[in-house]
Amino acid sequence: MGFSTVVTVNPSLYKLPYSVERDLQPVTLLATAQCILILHPGVQAGTVKEFVALARAKPGALNYASAGVGSPLHLSAELFKK
Repeated sequence: MGFSTVVTVNPSLYKLPYSVERDLQPVTLLATAQCILILHPGVQAGTVKEFVALARAKPGALNYASAGVGSPLHLSAELFKK
């Protein structure tokens, strides 16, 4: 079991010892998960619009956490940054 990134993203990020197309067989979707945006109370933004304005006003000043390169949260954050 694993996140969809195992078969969708990891082949582009890593040299894998297996072929996703040849060696893996999908069985079923077990669950879905939602991503949410949570800010520290010290961040002066009460809405997503305010947060985006703050991030644009202070490029490089804000950080985020994720489970690692290629994880769903990492990819979601990178997509949000665009």
